[in-house]
Amino acid sequence: MSKVSYEKSMFYRHGSWLCRSCGVENNEAFLQALQDYRLLRESYISTTTLCQEFNIPSKYIAYRIIKALKFEKIGNNRYSHYKISEY
Repeated sequence: MSKVSYEKSMFYRHGSWLCRSCGVENNEAFLQALQDYRLLRESYISTTTLCQEFNIPSKYIAYRIIKALKFEKIGNNRYSHYKISEY
């Protein structure tokens, strides 16, 4: 199995994160990237920021990812942020 440089570029499709160059699936790479974001930037994230930082094409997809990860919601409606849990 070849080693993939996940820091280069992955994309989200049908509930999984895939490498753009070889197609290898790795959901742990995304969780690690979230932990890096939490440590380097801040412990909360919005759907807009998730889209911008992780190259996610839609706020709806970002929201579904956040819901699947069961992040704690802070705030209401368009001012919502989600606490990034430690893994």
